[in-house]
Amino acid sequence: MILNNEKKLGPTPKSTGVEQEFQQIAKTEESSLLQELACTRNGISDEEREERLEKYSYNDLSRDAET
Repeated sequence: MILNNEKKLGPTPKSTGVEQEFQQIAKTEESSLLQELACTRNGISDEEREERLEKYSYNDLSRDAET
């Protein structure tokens, strides 16, 4: 599925960087990745969820689209 003109125009430097980052993440051992994300295979606790909401707010992409 083409979401933008990337295939027609070729990858942008930003998309290439994101792709490389995803490839690196995919190669990371599960235990290391979970440690880096500070969670378990079952997710995070309710307490941790509240702390992250307070620190980072909601993951609301619509705010970014308005700016």
